[in-house]
Amino acid sequence: MLINGATGSAGQLAVQIARYLGAKKSLQPGAMRSRSRRWTPMSVFQLTADDKTLSGQFSAVSAAQIDVVIDYLWGHSAELLLPALAKYTPAGSPVRYVQVGSLAGADIALNGAVLRSAPLLLMGQRDR
Repeated sequence: MLINGATGSAGQLAVQIARYLGAKKSLQPGAMRSRSRRWTPMSVFQLTADDKTLSGQFSAVSAAQIDVVIDYLWGHSAELLLPALAKYTPAGSPVRYVQVGSLAGADIALNGAVLRSAPLLLMGQRDR
Protein backbone atom coordinates (compact mmCIF):
# COMPACT_ATOMS: atom_id res chain seq x y z
CA MET A 1 0.00 0.00 0.00
CA LEU A 2 1.20 3.49 -0.82
CA ILE A 3 -0.37 6.43 0.98
CA ASN A 4 0.39 9.61 -0.95
CA GLY A 5 0.24 12.42 1.59
CA ALA A 6 0.40 10.42 4.82
CA THR A 7 1.83 13.18 6.98
CA GLY A 8 -1.57 14.74 7.71
CA SER A 9 -4.07 13.42 10.23
CA ALA A 10 -6.17 11.63 7.60
CA GLY A 11 -3.04 10.02 6.16
CA GLN A 12 -1.93 8.88 9.60
CA LEU A 13 -5.37 7.34 10.13
CA ALA A 14 -5.05 5.54 6.78
CA VAL A 15 -1.71 4.09 7.92
CA GLN A 16 -3.29 2.77 11.12
CA ILE A 17 -6.21 1.26 9.20
CA ALA A 18 -3.83 -0.37 6.73
CA ARG A 19 -1.90 -1.97 9.57
CA TYR A 20 -5.13 -3.12 11.22
CA LEU A 21 -6.27 -4.72 7.96
CA GLY A 22 -2.99 -6.60 7.67
CA ALA A 23 -0.95 -4.55 5.22
CA LYS A 24 2.57 -5.93 5.32
CA LYS A 25 4.13 -2.65 4.26
CA SER A 26 2.88 0.86 3.75
CA LEU A 27 4.84 3.56 1.96
CA GLN A 28 4.14 7.15 2.87
CA PRO A 29 5.50 9.95 0.74
CA GLY A 30 5.02 13.24 2.56
CA ALA A 31 6.28 16.76 2.80
CA MET A 32 6.66 17.26 6.55
CA ARG A 33 9.84 15.78 7.96
CA SER A 34 8.86 16.19 11.63
CA ARG A 35 5.90 13.82 11.50
CA SER A 36 7.70 11.26 9.35
CA ARG A 37 9.90 10.30 12.32
CA ARG A 38 7.11 7.99 13.41
CA TRP A 39 7.84 5.65 10.49
CA THR A 40 10.97 3.84 9.43
CA PRO A 41 13.29 5.72 7.07
CA MET A 42 12.73 3.06 4.38
CA SER A 43 9.00 3.76 4.23
CA VAL A 44 8.95 7.56 4.05
CA PHE A 45 10.31 9.90 1.43
CA GLN A 46 9.98 13.62 0.97
CA LEU A 47 7.80 15.09 -1.77
CA THR A 48 9.90 18.23 -1.75
CA ALA A 49 12.55 16.52 -3.90
CA ASP A 50 13.13 17.53 -7.52
CA ASP A 51 11.12 15.69 -10.21
CA LYS A 52 13.97 13.37 -11.23
CA THR A 53 14.57 12.25 -7.63
CA LEU A 54 10.87 11.90 -6.89
CA SER A 55 10.25 9.91 -10.10
CA GLY A 56 13.09 7.58 -9.11
CA GLN A 57 11.62 7.11 -5.65
CA PHE A 58 8.16 6.41 -7.07
CA SER A 59 9.71 3.90 -9.51
CA ALA A 60 11.52 2.13 -6.67
CA VAL A 61 8.39 1.76 -4.56
CA SER A 62 6.28 0.81 -7.60
CA ALA A 63 8.71 -2.01 -8.36
CA ALA A 64 7.81 -3.41 -4.92
CA GLN A 65 4.40 -4.40 -6.35
CA ILE A 66 1.98 -1.98 -4.72
CA ASP A 67 -1.64 -3.14 -4.78
CA VAL A 68 -3.41 -0.08 -3.34
CA VAL A 69 -2.68 3.65 -3.48
CA ILE A 70 -4.58 6.12 -1.32
CA ASP A 71 -3.86 9.60 -2.67
CA TYR A 72 -4.59 12.66 -0.55
CA LEU A 73 -2.47 14.95 -2.75
CA TRP A 74 -3.23 14.35 -6.46
CA GLY A 75 -1.69 17.12 -8.59
CA HIS A 76 1.93 16.89 -9.67
CA SER A 77 2.83 13.94 -7.45
CA ALA A 78 0.12 11.87 -9.17
CA GLU A 79 1.53 12.89 -12.56
CA LEU A 80 4.84 11.33 -11.50
CA LEU A 81 3.41 8.34 -9.62
CA LEU A 82 0.93 6.99 -12.20
CA PRO A 83 3.52 6.39 -14.98
CA ALA A 84 5.79 4.63 -12.46
CA LEU A 85 2.92 2.38 -11.39
CA ALA A 86 2.09 1.63 -15.03
CA LYS A 87 5.69 0.67 -15.75
CA TYR A 88 6.05 -1.77 -12.84
CA THR A 89 2.55 -3.23 -12.39
CA PRO A 90 2.29 -6.81 -13.71
CA ALA A 91 -0.61 -7.63 -16.02
CA GLY A 92 -2.40 -9.92 -13.56
CA SER A 93 -2.12 -7.70 -10.48
CA PRO A 94 -4.16 -4.51 -10.77
CA VAL A 95 -3.40 -1.47 -8.64
CA ARG A 96 -6.42 0.19 -7.03
CA TYR A 97 -5.68 3.93 -7.01
CA VAL A 98 -8.09 5.75 -4.70
CA GLN A 99 -8.06 9.53 -5.11
CA VAL A 100 -9.43 11.11 -1.94
CA GLY A 101 -7.92 14.60 -1.89
CA SER A 102 -6.31 17.26 -4.00
CA LEU A 103 -3.96 19.13 -1.66
CA ALA A 104 -1.32 19.35 -4.42
CA GLY A 105 -3.74 20.37 -7.18
CA ALA A 106 -7.11 19.46 -8.63
CA ASP A 107 -5.93 18.64 -12.17
CA ILE A 108 -3.30 16.40 -13.71
CA ALA A 109 -1.97 15.80 -17.21
CA LEU A 110 -2.12 12.06 -17.90
CA ASN A 111 -0.96 10.36 -21.08
CA GLY A 112 -3.57 7.82 -22.18
CA ALA A 113 -0.84 5.22 -22.73
CA VAL A 114 -0.38 5.07 -18.96
CA LEU A 115 -3.89 3.65 -18.57
CA ARG A 116 -3.55 1.32 -21.55
CA SER A 117 -0.21 -0.13 -20.48
CA ALA A 118 -1.12 -1.53 -17.06
CA PRO A 119 -4.12 -2.62 -15.00
CA LEU A 120 -4.69 0.58 -13.03
CA LEU A 121 -8.12 0.99 -11.46
CA LEU A 122 -8.71 4.69 -10.79
CA MET A 123 -11.47 5.48 -8.32
CA GLY A 124 -12.50 8.37 -6.16
CA GLN A 125 -13.94 9.02 -2.75
CA ARG A 126 -16.90 11.39 -2.68
CA ASP A 127 -17.06 13.94 0.12
CA ARG A 128 -20.21 13.65 2.21
